[in-house]
Amino acid sequence: MSCYEWERGEFKFSVAEYRKFKKAFASGVKDQYQIAYENAVYIYNKIIAEGKGKRNVEWCNLYGQFRYKEVSTGSYFVSYENKDLDPFRLAYESMFRKKDHNSKPLKPRKGDFKIKIESKDLSFEGDEFSIGFDDKNRIVHWHVSENNHACESARSEEVGKLFFNLLNNVKWTRGTGGLIVGNNEYNQDDYGVGGGGNTINDSYGPLGKDERRRAFAC
Repeated sequence: MSCYEWERGEFKFSVAEYRKFKKAFASGVKDQYQIAYENAVYIYNKIIAEGKGKRNVEWCNLYGQFRYKEVSTGSYFVSYENKDLDPFRLAYESMFRKKDHNSKPLKPRKGDFKIKIESKDLSFEGDEFSIGFDDKNRIVHWHVSENNHACESARSEEVGKLFFNLLNNVKWTRGTGGLIVGNNEYNQDDYGVGGGGNTINDSYGPLGKDERRRAFAC
């Protein structure tokens, strides 16, 4: 079932935690791009092996076949999910860099998987979200534009998961924290008294706690 939704968050950090969070985020993103390169080589090798000795190979179809890999999740109750090995679509762009995108893929170039991380006011753009760092005020912004299951998709992307894992491990102190506020099409259709307004999706630290208290006191 479709659900159009959006959310926005703003978080204030202490000096020490801001520096730590930003450094860990930048390092984590670089690590993910290195993994993306290794996955691209894996996809390329699978495609070449599958198409070897065959005529009229649909190379793009093979990319789609090997882009996702079944991996196990959990430990006690084993389940499986299809993991996207090319979340940034860099493998596709690197392998099919000829004008004819259905020509035999080229070996991925490591240089295509390098990301420039700005030392000042770092930012990152995902498919469904953006993350911005305000160094002067030690504020980090999280923004998801309205789209079908946009918040769910943003939080499930690798960089989205990295962001929230780091956010959940911040040592919030007095005067720090924040909220994530959002809404969706079903909540907006609530025509009851007080219905349809934006909701608090998450709160962090003392600032988030205070804002949540004020919101529910109204």
